[in-house]
Amino acid sequence: MPDLELFAGYRTVAGAVSMGHGISLGLTVPLTFFDYGQGEAQRADAKSRFAEAKASRLRRAHTARMSAEAARLAELEKGLAALDQMVRDGLTLRKKARLLYSADEASIAELLDAYRVTEAVHQARIDAIEEILNARLEVMSAAGTHFNTALDKACGASPRRGPR
Repeated sequence: MPDLELFAGYRTVAGAVSMGHGISLGLTVPLTFFDYGQGEAQRADAKSRFAEAKASRLRRAHTARMSAEAARLAELEKGLAALDQMVRDGLTLRKKARLLYSADEASIAELLDAYRVTEAVHQARIDAIEEILNARLEVMSAAGTHFNTALDKACGASPRRGPR
């Protein structure tokens, strides 16, 4: 739709001998014949706004994933200290069971149970370490870096640092 222009005013015309007065009205309608590209510009602007909104949503999702993975890693690392204590307790139990068996105070079944419990605790610790390593990889993946400049450069990632 073209922009209409309306003009109204009082006009005085002075000639050589006489002077005239009157009202002047004008209406201008521009006719554009070569105004191409407005539709494409609007579509490009809409695509740009859509891309910005999508990028903003992805940034929020990325931040939420980073926070969740970092919290999960912290919880797993806290649990590892308890497992380390359980391993030490299991080794003490195994030593005591061996001494009791040597002194004929415990049966072979009790000694084997002590060994089984100790091995189960060792296996739980190994499983926990594996889970911690997987969580660290998830944090690194969410951060977009592996905290190793040479590796990041080889993989084409940016060298920014994230939480450890």
